[in-house]
Amino acid sequence: MIMNNYIRLVPLLVISCFLNAQEQWWNTSSDTTTTKPTINTGKVIVKKDNRLDKMIDFKATVIPPSYAPEIEGYRVQLFFDSDKNKVNQARATFLASFPKEDTYTEFKAPNFHLKVGNFRTQLEAEKLKSQLMTAFPTCIVIPEKVYFPRVDLSEEKVSN
Repeated sequence: MIMNNYIRLVPLLVISCFLNAQEQWWNTSSDTTTTKPTINTGKVIVKKDNRLDKMIDFKATVIPPSYAPEIEGYRVQLFFDSDKNKVNQARATFLASFPKEDTYTEFKAPNFHLKVGNFRTQLEAEKLKSQLMTAFPTCIVIPEKVYFPRVDLSEEKVSN
C-alpha cells in the first residue's frame, strides 16, 4: 500500500518541476531580475514578381488631360445617342474634317454625348458650330469646364 502511494507521488513531483520550469520559458538570460525584454532583430526578404513593380508604376502615372487644370468655357455638342457605335461614327466623321480639335465622349444615362473643343469664349464655339451645321444640324454650344486650349506655334507668327 505504501509502495503504491510512492508510485503515484513520484510522477506528480516530476510533473510539477517541469511546470515550474515552463513559467519562464521566454526569459533567455540567466538573470531573472531584469524587467527589460530582449529584442530580436531580423531580416525580411520579400519575394515578388518584377511585373508587380511595372504594374504599380503604370497605375501611379497621371494620364493627361485627366487631371489638367480646368477653366470655365464652352464646347460644341455634336451628337448624342444611346448607341455608342453611332457616336463613334459621328466622331470619325468630325475628325476627318477637323483632326486637330479635341473630342470628348461622355455618358449621361441613357445617352452618350459627343462634345468637341476647348473654347474660352462662346463666340469661338459659335464659329465652329456654324461650320458644322450642315454635317451636324442638331449641334449646340454648351457652357462647361474645359481644359486650356492648345497653342499651335506652327500657325502663329512669332515676331523676333
